[in-house]
Amino acid sequence: MWNWGKAISPRVIKTLLKKEINPWLDSIEDKEVQELARKNAIVCGGAIAAYLTGNKPNDIDVYFMDGETVKRVAEYYINLFSKKNSKMKNRIFLQIDEEKFGDTVKPRYKPIIKSAGIASDNQSDDDYEYFEGTDPTGDKAEDYAEKMLQENTEEKHPYTPTFITTNAISLTNNIQIVVRFYGKPDEIFDNYDFTHCMSYYIPSGGELVIPDKVRRSLMERRLYFNSDTKYPLSSLFRVNKFTQRGFVISATEYTKIALRLNDFDLTNVETLEEQLIGVDVAYFLEFLDSIREQQKQGKEITATYLATVLDKMYG
Repeated sequence: MWNWGKAISPRVIKTLLKKEINPWLDSIEDKEVQELARKNAIVCGGAIAAYLTGNKPNDIDVYFMDGETVKRVAEYYINLFSKKNSKMKNRIFLQIDEEKFGDTVKPRYKPIIKSAGIASDNQSDDDYEYFEGTDPTGDKAEDYAEKMLQENTEEKHPYTPTFITTNAISLTNNIQIVVRFYGKPDEIFDNYDFTHCMSYYIPSGGELVIPDKVRRSLMERRLYFNSDTKYPLSSLFRVNKFTQRGFVISATEYTKIALRLNDFDLTNVETLEEQLIGVDVAYFLEFLDSIREQQKQGKEITATYLATVLDKMYG
């Protein structure tokens, strides 16, 4: 058993990541998809930061360098999920939109779960009906979120899709495939909020890159905010998560988050939903649906109204 708690060297981190990633790649039965994933996979996010500080990662976030790989891998796991979960047949599909990234327009590959917004392999018909038309209380919504997001203790085959949202596909064995973003590491990190997560590992070449700014943040246990991030609201939630892990954040960095938030109209439901990326999606579905209903009725959405709804549902 690994002795967690002691900082791990880059050489050992590469070995650990290789042992995590290679069995997953080998598990992909479609050889064309496997080859694309093997060639274009990138590990980014908190896993490398966790290893550097001697902690076991909760999961391994896998991204891809190109859109075609995202598309093929997403389709592969959506099909696999649908085959193993007959209740979800014809309810889940991959939607392809166009989205502007910087100065370029790229396809966005978005798993769509009709009405529900999320799919879990322990989701029953009753669970699905909850999103189809019932009018549950806030307590019921919170209970549902807890049920869907809790770790499923039933024995499963390795690397089986267990949870799908518009942003990611979670597999057993702690692999999470992020479909929301793709590209070279710098392009992916444009969407990141805190610098300590900006290391990456490329399995195809065994390359591990740990920038100096990452080392600085981890040594100081201090959060440094990326003011170019597109999701500052999500960053506020993540601040709480990281401070619970021993990080600190200065008033300067908090002010940067506030200034970046000022660039977004959070009374717009589409903007608000997009800003909640990375936050427990099931938890906020009822909140977002309430705003959509308010919009359908032609009523004005204000910050006061949003605060009132939040208090009513979650206060």
